[in-house]
Amino acid sequence: MARLILSLDGQTLAEYNMNKERYTIGRLPDNDVRIDNPAVSGHHSLVI
Repeated sequence: MARLILSLDGQTLAEYNMNKERYTIGRLPDNDVRIDNPAVSGHHSLVI
């Protein structure tokens, strides 16, 4: 199974098991992976 690791400056902030077919990533709460950072857009990316 794939895993997404969110890190900043070498420190792991979160880990996500990628067990679905599609994941949305972004700042807004309706995303599967939410990144609360002003540099990340509301709906930043889609992983398929």
